[in-house]
Amino acid sequence: MNIRNLFTKPIDRFIEGVIKADDEEHLSTEMEEYIITRDLGAKLKKVIDDYSSKTEVNGVWISGFFGSGKSHLLKMLSYALVNRTLPNAQQGLGDIFKEKIRGNIGEMEASDFGNCLRIPSESLLFNIDQQADASTPDMESRVLAVFLKVFNRHCGYNPSQAWFADFERAMDQYGQLESLKERYKANTGKLWEADRPHMYTIRSDKFATAYADVTGKSKAEGLQVLPTYKEDFSRSIGDFANMVKTYIDQREPRFRLNFFVDEVGQFIADDTQRMLNLQTIVESLNTKCGGQAWIFVTSQANLEQVIGGNPGQDFSRIQDRFTCKISLEGNDVSEVIQLRLLQKKTEVQPQVGKVYEQEQDNLRTLFSFDGGTASFPNLQNADHFVKTYPFMPYQYDLFRRSLLGMSSHGSFTGQHQAVGQRSMLGVFQDVLKEVGDRPVPELATFDQMFAGIRQALRPEFLSSINFAESGLHHPMAIRVVKVLALVKYVDAFKATPRNLAILLIDQPQADIAALQSKVQAALEVLENQSYVQRSGNEYAYLTNEEKDVEERIKSVLIEPNELTRELGNLIYGNVLPRHQVAFEDNRQHYRFARKLDGTLAQGREEELAVNVISMLNENLGNEHILLSQSTGRSELLVILQDHPRLLKEVELYLKTDRYIRLQTNEQQPDSLRRILREKGGLNTTRKRELVATLKDLLQSAKLFVNNQEVGATGDAVNRVETGLQELIRATYPNLRMLRGVDHYQEDDLQQLLTDDLPSLFGNETEILTEAEQEILQVMSQRRVNGERTSVRNLEDIMGAKPYGWPRPVLLCLLARLFRKSRLETRKDNLLLEENSILQQLPNSAQGPNLILTPVAAADPAALKRLRSFHQNFFHQTNTGGDPRAVTRQFREAVAEKLNTLDTWLVRQQQYPFTEKFEEVTQHLQTVQAWNDEQLLNDLNTVEGDLLDLNEEVLDPLLTFLNGPQLREYDEIREFWNAQRPEVEALDDFDTRPIVQLLEAHVLGRQLQIAKSVMEDAKARLQEQIESERTKAVDEIKTLVEQARKVKDIRTLAPSEQEAVLQPLFELQQQVGSFNSAVTIRDRIAQAKPSTYIAVLDDAAQRAQQRPHPEKGPAGSGSGNERVHDPSPRRTVYRQSIEVSFSKPLLETEADVETYVSSLREQLLKQIRNHHNIAL
Repeated sequence: MNIRNLFTKPIDRFIEGVIKADDEEHLSTEMEEYIITRDLGAKLKKVIDDYSSKTEVNGVWISGFFGSGKSHLLKMLSYALVNRTLPNAQQGLGDIFKEKIRGNIGEMEASDFGNCLRIPSESLLFNIDQQADASTPDMESRVLAVFLKVFNRHCGYNPSQAWFADFERAMDQYGQLESLKERYKANTGKLWEADRPHMYTIRSDKFATAYADVTGKSKAEGLQVLPTYKEDFSRSIGDFANMVKTYIDQREPRFRLNFFVDEVGQFIADDTQRMLNLQTIVESLNTKCGGQAWIFVTSQANLEQVIGGNPGQDFSRIQDRFTCKISLEGNDVSEVIQLRLLQKKTEVQPQVGKVYEQEQDNLRTLFSFDGGTASFPNLQNADHFVKTYPFMPYQYDLFRRSLLGMSSHGSFTGQHQAVGQRSMLGVFQDVLKEVGDRPVPELATFDQMFAGIRQALRPEFLSSINFAESGLHHPMAIRVVKVLALVKYVDAFKATPRNLAILLIDQPQADIAALQSKVQAALEVLENQSYVQRSGNEYAYLTNEEKDVEERIKSVLIEPNELTRELGNLIYGNVLPRHQVAFEDNRQHYRFARKLDGTLAQGREEELAVNVISMLNENLGNEHILLSQSTGRSELLVILQDHPRLLKEVELYLKTDRYIRLQTNEQQPDSLRRILREKGGLNTTRKRELVATLKDLLQSAKLFVNNQEVGATGDAVNRVETGLQELIRATYPNLRMLRGVDHYQEDDLQQLLTDDLPSLFGNETEILTEAEQEILQVMSQRRVNGERTSVRNLEDIMGAKPYGWPRPVLLCLLARLFRKSRLETRKDNLLLEENSILQQLPNSAQGPNLILTPVAAADPAALKRLRSFHQNFFHQTNTGGDPRAVTRQFREAVAEKLNTLDTWLVRQQQYPFTEKFEEVTQHLQTVQAWNDEQLLNDLNTVEGDLLDLNEEVLDPLLTFLNGPQLREYDEIREFWNAQRPEVEALDDFDTRPIVQLLEAHVLGRQLQIAKSVMEDAKARLQEQIESERTKAVDEIKTLVEQARKVKDIRTLAPSEQEAVLQPLFELQQQVGSFNSAVTIRDRIAQAKPSTYIAVLDDAAQRAQQRPHPEKGPAGSGSGNERVHDPSPRRTVYRQSIEVSFSKPLLETEADVETYVSSLREQLLKQIRNHHNIAL
């Protein structure tokens, strides 16, 4: 059976975790489940007796520690005394409470409480701290202000503005308030209660109007009424008591108004004036109201623990005004939890009891704490086990003490944060839900309580738990650290491994020895990582407590590598801060690795190194072993003398620094921040002393290079730099090759790559220095091995042993070799010249992309041959003065020639004969890709072919393309493209010469032949155009004459006739400009059915619009009235009229008769449709 199936009520049901004075949700369930314990029942007798029978008493003071249930009792009394019946409820809340009294106290007390219920009353329940307005300027009147606010709200008046509430009260007394509310809503459309804040300001005019309407006063008076109330407002405690008295007098006899005020103790105890205010309110209400106005308040015992001071006699005096006192304890919290949460079903109780019977001896042993731990409750019998299962008796008391301790030490968030009976109930319910699906007889463990209060803990208390959960992959350690956090401030609990193991027992048959072993291992993990500290056999969760600072600093764990790293930082960050040294022979800088005991301490690995041997090295003191370990290494070995305290001081510095950095934040108390500042100041001094000690040790240390001691004097820095000078000489013997060029810097590249050769090398262009020869030798060897050489390759080789050449010097040597034509540089397979090299070479990121190729010394005969070919092929002289310049000019000429050929090749569709350029282009592209050495030595392989192509193809075609013949070719091509259809339509005309010319890939005599054919075609076409033009003009004239005979035109005035015929005149002019016979024929063919018809239609339109005389009927007038035709007649072209005839030929007389008849019918149809027909 699972645990969740044991209980009479669902364990997942809603139970409010913390009591709120203004919370009415779930109220019925809350009242039904409220538990009146034996202890509470005994103390309630006093309250019931006083309330039901005494009139001289009007104050009840309910006090108690966290978890005592005082706030819950206050809330339940406030609802019970009113006996309010909630919707859908069978009985009032007071009746429910009465039955609980009957069942837990007795029949007499229930009867007395019944008398209390017969006293009519109203309750005002509130938390005074929540209701207090922080903006109240008079701090002394805050208590009265809260009572006024709550009372005004209860009366239905403005709670936030007491002066406005006075106005409402006055209007209510005159019976005009409700009328005013209705009138205001009618005027503004807004509810009175929601719009109160605006009546004094932006809607004062609307208010004044409503006020005048209701009271019969003027609007001007309405505008002044609220300002007057505000300015004249003043309330005393006596006034308040009188208002309460008036309110009570308006109710039925014996009526009582009860104020239930939660957390009064915290609110008033730190302010004497507030205490006196509350005292006066209680006294005034009692005097004025004669015991009909009661005040129930709550306060915490030992209030100074919360406030931080001693309220003294004033606080005692205020309690004396409350003659009815209840002091609650939290000891019966287990009874509340058992009754509300853990009641078992009747049928399962034997099964749970059986678990106890079987395991009772084991259970008593398992849950027996040792080591001076206070006596926490243990199981008494089977019934006790059934009531408390799955929890153990110790958990209630230990958790209550845990909450008390955390509260007293400020571990919870919020001002005066209280956690008590109800929050404990919520936590136990959360744990119960967590274990609900586990089988009986498993138990709830104490670490599971932590989740229930986690959200209420301050971040500074919770941070270590968060770090453990995210940083530890050790479930048991995380459980243990949560338990330690819970018992941190429970002095009565001794956090030994065994006692901690007891808190984690989850079943009756647990192996406590094995569990203790796991807890011990977890504690070691936590201690090693500074989550807990150990004192003897007890462990404590580490927080930021002031009293623990020194112990926590000492318990901070520093790993060996952290100690090594910090010692390295002290040496290389403070004593020897430089990471490079200037070599005195060439002033070039050399980087070196900074090592401590053979391990890199700062920066990155370098070929050179300074290796400091410290007290961390197990071989310190054995010089022979240290020197043997250093053999073959390019390092300056620095052996420190032993120092007894150095490492301990470094470790303490690290621990202190870490603790301060982890603990410093703005939320820390002032006292703790002061301690941390002091520790920080001492640690700064400690670091200065460590640096001074290391300087002394380095000043007296022994220095070795290649097992030879270096004699060096001066301070630490000077001695190490002296040793580095010897290290550079020993490591890089080939630095001697740089004599005469070791002065170069990167800035010298500009001069080396741009100045003329004589100014750089004089007459020694072909002479190489030893360093230049070495570079060529290295590249040549790599070439033999099949390896390419990039600038980065050379930097790696020449910068390492045995060379050690500085990068700026190497780059300048490469520039010298380039200018001496002994080196080629390519990027992406493209040969680079001086300007590109100057741009790319200094960029270290381009080093791998710049490929270097050594070039043999140029053969004078090869240079002469290249110049000769240049002259013969390009028809220009190569003026280069050195091999580099000769090859560069040659490449420029090749590039220019290729560019020229490319411009013609893209126009191959226009000029098919340029296809011949492709072969030349292929040869030139091959040559263009050659390096200088290939140009000089391999030119003879393509020289003959290129010169032949130049003579047979390039020169003739380029002469043609750049001469007047190209214009003749273009003229023929353009003529053919424009006139081809008409030329091909000429009778007995041969167009083949033109076609052959335009499709030819090789030009011969075709150009002249094609030109002659073109001229003949032009002449023939012109004759044809003139003939067509003459015929067209004649046809147009005929159309004009025909048009003039038409009645509609003939009757027009001469000027209108000319206007109508204008389209035909314009067509005649256009024919004179047409240069195509086809165009002329097409245009005339279109004119008959379009232009001519348009002319006739225009004439008809004009005739229709022209008025003309017509005789009218007898008696109609003069007979000279002018009328218009109803509509103009349209003209259709004869050829556009379709004739229906089924046969394609007229073969018989009958066919003719049929066709003519059909034609006649169609013609008549057009006439009947008011159309003219143009023939």
